[in-house]
Amino acid sequence: MTIREILDAGGRVWLILLTLTISSYLLAEDFATRGGLVIMAGLFAFAFIKARLIIRHFMEVKHAPLALRIAFDVWAVVGFCSLVGVAWYGHEGLLN
Repeated sequence: MTIREILDAGGRVWLILLTLTISSYLLAEDFATRGGLVIMAGLFAFAFIKARLIIRHFMEVKHAPLALRIAFDVWAVVGFCSLVGVAWYGHEGLLN
């Protein structure tokens, strides 16, 4: 198997997912020691990007009708914003 075959579309996506997973781990380690809303938002962003890549490329949504692709993107962005909003709300002590 040549490098070109490995780095076809699926291989490139797989390498991006691997890089994001390792980056998420390192960022989570930093969050465990320092905390912070920005680091938490970064972790959520990595999860959003990974979910989008998996659904688009490995579940073949990239070939689905435009309405389905838009619906997924809206769902993902709303989920990301909701998670960051809840994290900010709890981080600021507004729940007390």
